[in-house]
Amino acid sequence: MAKGLHPRAFRTRAFAWWGLVAIPFYVAADLLAMYGVISAVSSAQVLMFMPLVVQEMVLAVWMIARGFRPAAVSTKSELANGTLRDTPAASL
Repeated sequence: MAKGLHPRAFRTRAFAWWGLVAIPFYVAADLLAMYGVISAVSSAQVLMFMPLVVQEMVLAVWMIARGFRPAAVSTKSELANGTLRDTPAASL
């Protein structure tokens, strides 16, 4: 399977694009509220925040369900005392 067509790569790329598309709405909502075009607690502002809110929630659930790799968050002391073994990071 081509590298760009791998399902995992597609999901992570889709999350990134979703966030990048949602940010202009988020910024526009803040600017419109700052200049008094819309109220700071209006439904228009909440609707403009929703794409980023949904993206953050989906990303949080996805990361919790997927889990975290302990080797990715290891410390140098684990590498020095040998408690972290058989990982690519240990060869550094």
